[in-house]
Amino acid sequence: MSQQQPNNGFLYVGSLTKPYYDAAVMSAESIKDYWPEAKIMLFTHEDWVQEPRDSRIFDKIITKKSLIIGNCP
Repeated sequence: MSQQQPNNGFLYVGSLTKPYYDAAVMSAESIKDYWPEAKIMLFTHEDWVQEPRDSRIFDKIITKKSLIIGNCP
């Protein structure tokens, strides 16, 4: 029997320019305020990631580097 995967969540892409990343962070923070259990994933540029803050907001953060070295699902 296979493990059941969550069937809902949110996916953000913060790319192109930094304001898109900033908007993704603000939106995700708002979702977590109202739905703390929400599953949220972010695709963005590694240089923009701000730890440890982003790890508290996003369940998974994917960057180009993590795709290249294979650290993503």
